[in-house]
Amino acid sequence: MANVTINSLPTASTIDATNDLLPIYTNSLVATQSISRNTYLNLSSQPVGLTDSQTLTNKTLTSPTINGATLSGTLAGTYTIGGTPTFPSSVTQNTVVQTLTNKTLTSPTINSPTITNATISADTLTGYTTSNSGTIYGVPVTTGAINASYLTASSITNTQIASAGLYTTKVYNPYKFSVYRNAAWTSGNGTFANVIFDTKVFDTGNNYSTSTGNFTAPVNGFYQINVSLRYLVGNGALYSMAINVTSSIANQGGQFYVAVSNTANQNAASASKIVQLNAGNTISIGAYGNGGAGNTGVDTSFSGFLVSAT
Repeated sequence: MANVTINSLPTASTIDATNDLLPIYTNSLVATQSISRNTYLNLSSQPVGLTDSQTLTNKTLTSPTINGATLSGTLAGTYTIGGTPTFPSSVTQNTVVQTLTNKTLTSPTINSPTITNATISADTLTGYTTSNSGTIYGVPVTTGAINASYLTASSITNTQIASAGLYTTKVYNPYKFSVYRNAAWTSGNGTFANVIFDTKVFDTGNNYSTSTGNFTAPVNGFYQINVSLRYLVGNGALYSMAINVTSSIANQGGQFYVAVSNTANQNAASASKIVQLNAGNTISIGAYGNGGAGNTGVDTSFSGFLVSAT
């Protein structure tokens, strides 16, 4: 056989990795044998080239470094991504400031959020906790109370009270009383005699005593008092009635007199007055006449109420 060189052989354009053979000298046999490419490389398929574009199937990459990878399809299993990955803006991330639009959060836990111009609507809000203080439209509120300095004069007007939303029957005033004299009584003869109204119509603060005839002011404030006295027909003259007030407030203590004109022996006196009292001050009623007998019931009555506290 003529001498053959490598360069004189034709170039193979394809190769059959199993059936095409290469010569190999087997040292242990001291002989030249034939071998396929895959057997020589201990492979069952095509080898992987460093720069070739190939599709790898059923390969396990241990600690690979992947640069500029494009992933497609579905990734299953558990993946750990190290370093600082970069995600597109459409992906919601834990620590990145993002604006979410038209998102529904189901059973979220939101810690220290800043919510601006939010509209929150729900049929029922349950299981929530709010702090005891905060600011609502610039008004500080602490434990349900508005800071007094933020309630300016005339800040609440009649038009701001809903129609029929405030009833005079619902305005709370705990201090009011009405009493009258049920037992027979006579005026003082030449002096003032204390008239004790022995029967209560009502006394919401329990501040009138049917034993002493004194109404005792429960709090500092202005009090409206009303009193009426009348003699029986033909029982002489009721000359004057005194409203006795114990008070250290200037011009509010002492006796306030109501003179009576005697007309056909039917003598009556009535008075209404606002007095300023301190807590503990008392008001009582005195009658001065000729010692005659007086009418009972509504003709001899005493009432009052707290107008406003001071």
